[in-house]
Amino acid sequence: MTIQPDQLTALAQRVANQVRRKIPRSSNRFLDSDAGGTDWLIDEGKIEYTNFIQVCARIKATGPTQDVIKKVTKETVFCMFTKKVSVDASVRELKAAVLDFLQRGHIDGSPINLDYKPGMAAENEYSQKFGAALAIHLNTMGFRNGAVTFTAENVMRRVMLEIMQNDRGIQAGNAKLPIPLNYVCSSAKNAFRFGVGNCEECGCAAFAMLLTLSTVDAQPITEVEDADQVRVELVHGKSEGSGHFFVLLNRTGTLDVFEDFTRWFADPGVIVCDPWITDEGVGGPVTSTSNGMLELRRFLKPDSKAGPDYLKVRSTGYLGKNEGLKDDPGFHLTV
Repeated sequence: MTIQPDQLTALAQRVANQVRRKIPRSSNRFLDSDAGGTDWLIDEGKIEYTNFIQVCARIKATGPTQDVIKKVTKETVFCMFTKKVSVDASVRELKAAVLDFLQRGHIDGSPINLDYKPGMAAENEYSQKFGAALAIHLNTMGFRNGAVTFTAENVMRRVMLEIMQNDRGIQAGNAKLPIPLNYVCSSAKNAFRFGVGNCEECGCAAFAMLLTLSTVDAQPITEVEDADQVRVELVHGKSEGSGHFFVLLNRTGTLDVFEDFTRWFADPGVIVCDPWITDEGVGGPVTSTSNGMLELRRFLKPDSKAGPDYLKVRSTGYLGKNEGLKDDPGFHLTV
């Protein structure tokens, strides 16, 4: 039998909600204590330390060793004495050092706290303390910013720049190319691991869960026996100068998602799964009038335009059919 839109709606909402619970922190959202929820910030760098953590967490770097950040080591000469030498630090070493800081570092005598703070002022205050503690940590481990020690003011910016320049995730982020499944999988796993992710990471996580669809005990979801008929698409769009990732289910036909926009945007059988757009995530028909869906619809079709500036399917698969995506327990639906 064909899966009905109401079944897809329920499934999309479950996935969106679970992804949002597992990835609560976003570098362009902050907790508004007065509203009791998070606000969307267009500037991703406004919460500096969260943006830093996200860049470091996204994916393992496989690029070449950079030559800006150094690491001081000891070298034995003629088996008689040792001297300190400065060598280029690898991106992998930088990420390992940051992970060590996140796991073992302390701020104000307490372990690193990645939970939301009560408002932007507290976020900024914690960001300054985070930078100061990270600088001390890297300096103690022998890392140097060129020939000098790191400071609270430059440490996040300098480390993040070197990681971004050498990370293969930058190449995967090329909006003209498909995103490889191994990148989708790694992005989702790292976002779950650190609990940090913007719309791209949340979209990758939802996409991975829908392709590897199973329960927490790894059993396939019984009501999707004909899952090969349900297309799942990870979509990237731009509108009014902002970009956004979300997932579409059950869009039919062979037209490009941008060319086909007017049709599928009005089709109640096309289901959206968007974990990031609200604090609870949104799953349901694209024509729904829920608050989260209306926010997405306003993004895709502003009042002043007939549609978005740009839309592209970055990855495609089929519900429950895996498509070679490596499974992970984090992708399983909770009961």
